[in-house]
Amino acid sequence: MYFGAVMVAADAAGVEEFVEHGKTGLIARGRLGKTAWYDETGLLNQTFEPLFQGVDQGFVERLYTEMKRLVVEPQLRRDLRRGARAHVLKNHAMGPWQGGIRNILEDARRRIRTAARS
Repeated sequence: MYFGAVMVAADAAGVEEFVEHGKTGLIARGRLGKTAWYDETGLLNQTFEPLFQGVDQGFVERLYTEMKRLVVEPQLRRDLRRGARAHVLKNHAMGPWQGGIRNILEDARRRIRTAARS
């Protein structure tokens, strides 16, 4: 996404962190709740058993439709590239992660110094 690749994804758990349909990529519906779900405690559960039960023709058709849109709608492709890159830069850049780690380490150092003085 950072380099302009357009994401076409199933609606599996966790995809929503990166892909917003029509803005940062395209989502083919039909997997959420079948192969992965969140339980009442918020824990992600996964099973791949449904994938071995045969072809889900409806999902295949939805996936094909979303992929075809990228071929026949060049403006959509350009818009998704821009949206995806902006999303990654805003929400998944290394700077904020590095700053957060730095804050954790500085806090640990302060706590060690405070404990050593007591």
